[in-house]
Amino acid sequence: MTIRPPGEVKLPHLVSKARRALEQEARSLKAAVDEYADGTPTPKCCCQADAVSAKRATSRFRKAQQQLLASGQYQARLMLVNAYDHLASMGRLLGSDGAMSLYAHTTLSRSVCEAAVRHAWLLDPSITYEERITRSAAMLLANAENRLAGAREIPDRILGADTVHDPAVKVPVKLDIGPLMATLLPDSPGWYRISSGIAHSAAWVLRDALAGTSGPDLALTPDLMEVASAAQTAISASALIIQRHATYYGHDPEPRMQRSSQRRAILDVLMREQAINQMTNPAPLIPAGP
Repeated sequence: MTIRPPGEVKLPHLVSKARRALEQEARSLKAAVDEYADGTPTPKCCCQADAVSAKRATSRFRKAQQQLLASGQYQARLMLVNAYDHLASMGRLLGSDGAMSLYAHTTLSRSVCEAAVRHAWLLDPSITYEERITRSAAMLLANAENRLAGAREIPDRILGADTVHDPAVKVPVKLDIGPLMATLLPDSPGWYRISSGIAHSAAWVLRDALAGTSGPDLALTPDLMEVASAAQTAISASALIIQRHATYYGHDPEPRMQRSSQRRAILDVLMREQAINQMTNPAPLIPAGP
């Protein structure tokens, strides 16, 4: 379902700016990935250190560990592409043709965030090589039931103490995304719960779009503050991907992260203005009654 303003009414300024910020962020994310892909990982970066550790593994397990390491890097790239796809789609949904979504921008934002925190979890620069390949294996196991019949043998073949230097390394196969969101995207507290409500059609969130009733019909309008929050959170998720990807491969993410922060700041100002405007016009996309 899309919402199109009546007559000559344009979409609210906050929506237009959110769309613009998302479009800019999507281009920035793609440019960053292209730049890092064209460059060579710098000496002593996490990627190079992991490669050295994989080469030093005993001959019996070296190939398996190298495959696990490559698999984790491959999975991270797929997550990055998934985040970019949803980020770019958010921009298109918020008025590229003069109409906008009622709820879908929220679930797209959630998908960007889930991809970002999983990507960050795999490329975490603070963990050891042993934990990284274990996380990679955990991801394989979590997706193995429908994709790889023999994946259930991974714990015996690869994750035993003979392969992982520190047998105390333990990684959950099923990630609890909620705590990761709170830790990795602290600028958007509570967003995962809100987006979860939309994704699972919880009435307590869906009713935020209710502007009133007109006979048997519902008068629905997008929650503009939620639109901006969805955009801000997706931008933060994109910045997290840029930061982790750049750090892992030895590049400097700071310039692009600063621009992401500036986009969030602009939306912050507009959200404060919108909060004031809503006192007199809570549903700008619905014509006022007689």
